[in-house]
Amino acid sequence: MDKNQVLTLDPDADYFELNGRVYKTGADWIEDEKLTKGEKAGEIQQGMANQLPVGAEIFAPKGRTDILIVEYEGREKRYLLQAGE
Repeated sequence: MDKNQVLTLDPDADYFELNGRVYKTGADWIEDEKLTKGEKAGEIQQGMANQLPVGAEIFAPKGRTDILIVEYEGREKRYLLQAGE
């Protein structure tokens, strides 16, 4: 799923793109997941996200490939990989 498809389904979506994949907040169950922050996967650059600040750090949790954790300004947000056509 690309960012245009995500925004068509949810015009107010909080999303970012990394390595050609789109990740979005809003899945309540990922907030309840016990995740251990793993290695840094990157950081938000200009044009990658619609609500995150440039420089926010992206981390991959250990044992999961469908969730990424973003940290900025002392906050942490979890984003779920958007799959499908």
